[in-house]
Amino acid sequence: MHNLLGGWYASTDYTKSTPLIALTTFYLLRAHNLAPETFTRKYSQSALTDILDEARFGLEYLLKVMPNDRDFIINVGGFDSDFGVRLPHRDRRDGLRPGYSIFSSSCMGSVAAALATGASTFKNIDASFAQRCREKAIQIFERAIQPDVRPEWLERGWSLFPDATADDNLLMAAVALFELTGEERFLTAAKAFSDRLPVAHWITWDVQNLLAQSMILPNHPNAQRTVTESLNGFLAHGRNPQNIWNTPKGYTIGGLYNYFVIGVGAGANSLATGNRNFAPIVLDVLNYNYGLNNWGVSFTALQSIPESVRRFNHPIYRLQTRLFPEGVTAMGPTDRSTHAAQSIWILYDLRTTPSFPFNTQAVVFYDLDGDFISMGGRTSGAAKNIYLMTLANKLFGGN
Repeated sequence: MHNLLGGWYASTDYTKSTPLIALTTFYLLRAHNLAPETFTRKYSQSALTDILDEARFGLEYLLKVMPNDRDFIINVGGFDSDFGVRLPHRDRRDGLRPGYSIFSSSCMGSVAAALATGASTFKNIDASFAQRCREKAIQIFERAIQPDVRPEWLERGWSLFPDATADDNLLMAAVALFELTGEERFLTAAKAFSDRLPVAHWITWDVQNLLAQSMILPNHPNAQRTVTESLNGFLAHGRNPQNIWNTPKGYTIGGLYNYFVIGVGAGANSLATGNRNFAPIVLDVLNYNYGLNNWGVSFTALQSIPESVRRFNHPIYRLQTRLFPEGVTAMGPTDRSTHAAQSIWILYDLRTTPSFPFNTQAVVFYDLDGDFISMGGRTSGAAKNIYLMTLANKLFGGN
């Protein structure tokens, strides 16, 4: 039995996914380190700003996921976790959950990237904590690159948070470790991972190619070739005259979160190279997120925007309706065929929702707490959103 308290639930159920927690932490740290002056202390109960306090919460969990040389925990809960709607004090398992252990290179790369970035960030804030992050990041990375480790995930009839590629995650880890330590072995490894990455013609929320390649650009100009070809494709898709909302790729499940990945890659590349050719993608994604879409809604819940979504498929907001889901970002629009296949589980007449008249033959969206497809939301999506806005401020804010 291992102590795996901490971290964040994955989404609308009661599982904790290590790669989602790692990416959430990594993106929060990247946002902070890009513009620390942007972030303030309002809710933090420590001396840290809100974003660093939250990132440290994630790092504390990631320090636990490899408790020995035999185990690496990729998920707590899983297929047999309790579904339904309840608050923590009504947990019939009293917090006891199965942990799924396997040495997964993609997951380990994300965790090592977050821990190494955390070590750099906290070096002058809490040296002891930073050292723990450093040691664990190196331990996990060195185990991840052994020949017996593959990009595994959970499957039982369907896959749970799959990530079939590891080179992008390991590239992020290797660059972060090189930035932290200055050791050439990490840069050498990073270059090898970079050269193996293909052009990203189609991207999903778990593919980190664009950001990972942008991280190594100052030390490996060869990375720019695949990034340029990828972003040229996404920019051309967004500038198609028939694409009135300038979305960078076609509709799919979790499409908004995929757009975030593309926007972050475009913004990071623009800052790394000084070339603004792809910077418009950043604004395209932000504009779509905050209202330039079929439905005229902000997919990120903000009380200051009357047209923002609110009815999330999250137990905490379904049970405590007085709480406003400030800052939660919906998974967003989905292609019609995927939504139709999944919505057999939704026990509502979707035709009665206000968004229904604005759906098309290609894409649908419902601000409905029973719609786990449109109105699921993950911390990793919110963290990408924060990083994207930070990048936009650096590119367009006049700083």
